[in-house]
Amino acid sequence: MCIRDRLYAARLAMNLKGLDQFLAPGDGDYFVRSIDPNGTLHGVIGAARHGYFEASPNHDAVALGVVNSSMAARIVSRIKSLGNQIRPNVFILPNTDATGKPSVSGAGGIGYDDMACGSGPTCGGIFEFGTWVNGGVWTTTEARWLMAAARTGDVNPAFESVRQMKRLYADTWRMDNPLVDFGKAPYQPDEDINLTVDNFGSAGGLLRGLFEYVYTSTTLCLVPHQPDNITSIDQGWGARWGPYRVFLKAHGVRSSGIGAVTINGVPLSPPHILNSSQLTLVFTAMPPASAAALASVNSTFRTAFTAVNISILYNQHPQFAPDRPGTHPFSNRSHQSAAPVFGCAELAAAHGLSVSQISKLEEFGAATSAEPELKSTLAHSMAGLALGYGYGFQNRCDGFNSGSIAQLRSWNASEASLVAMLSTQVSVYTGLVGHLNTTLARSVDPLAAKLRELWAS
Repeated sequence: MCIRDRLYAARLAMNLKGLDQFLAPGDGDYFVRSIDPNGTLHGVIGAARHGYFEASPNHDAVALGVVNSSMAARIVSRIKSLGNQIRPNVFILPNTDATGKPSVSGAGGIGYDDMACGSGPTCGGIFEFGTWVNGGVWTTTEARWLMAAARTGDVNPAFESVRQMKRLYADTWRMDNPLVDFGKAPYQPDEDINLTVDNFGSAGGLLRGLFEYVYTSTTLCLVPHQPDNITSIDQGWGARWGPYRVFLKAHGVRSSGIGAVTINGVPLSPPHILNSSQLTLVFTAMPPASAAALASVNSTFRTAFTAVNISILYNQHPQFAPDRPGTHPFSNRSHQSAAPVFGCAELAAAHGLSVSQISKLEEFGAATSAEPELKSTLAHSMAGLALGYGYGFQNRCDGFNSGSIAQLRSWNASEASLVAMLSTQVSVYTGLVGHLNTTLARSVDPLAAKLRELWAS
């Protein structure tokens, strides 16, 4: 172990040793928010002062593996026991009310009573309970709560969260953050559409929670958590691990235990480790990575990877029944409209790329598709993405006009969603040109020069 590693290990040990003093008095099944120099505790449920529960130090301690499995189960159980006080509208809040009142508008709750300006009512504005940092919903913390629940064996909160996010915000293009009124409304209600990266925390928490993905410097541990009513998973995207992308499949009833695992069709063998509940992949024993994948690890524009297909087979296999009619919980229903409402060509001409720019992208995409090395580059991906936004705009615009896609809450909102796709197309195109003229222009990699030549031709 080098000096730096020893220093970090010593600091980690000191931090872990000091955590016990932050356990709440009584059952000690959760952490308080903070301790004043005089010993006053903030975040003790039911206390006369500062009697709120603080979520982030608790679900983070579980999600990030700071506490052991026994303490993790106690913390998650405590969070669940708070019910609507901490999760009134599916999503988790940063805190409950210091006076014990419900987390509902009009109930008289103050949230924090120890902000620099006082409590929710005395601070006012965005500091009112249920609005911003004091009881508003932040989907980044929601993601870590979902990971925490999954690590203790319960992935259902993640499915509930994704459904709620889709129903209230994704379907209506109101993906704002924070979410006010305890998670029931967007922070910027007057915008036609909203989009912040935070809102993808619900989906991210679900995907991460299904297999955990516990990385160390030498291993990747996969711990399946899918519920037993999901008996087949085929993840079409690869989890990143150095030069590898790990594509996972799992079949059977998860609670019956893992019976067998294959890597690229070959049974898992030592030094990889397998038991009934998890598998640990050892980096040095993985299949050889391609030279292109290794070159991409430290490259600013190469994206090649070596695919590793992991198949998990559980001991018990389900008895398949015929599909029952109905709508998938994450699917959209069709809607009919009387007549076209948008001029798709006019919108594209006003807000999208020019015909010559689109032709340029198509020619560049075709040229870079000719060789695997050229195709495995950021430039190729950006060209495809820009074209994809154009295709997506056309499909959405046609869908609005035919009635197969539901209109948003207003004509302006529907139009804004279309313009957003076109403006994103323009932004990606602009980014591609910048990438070619800066990153690739400065690179000494011969492939960079070839990409620039193809773009200029």
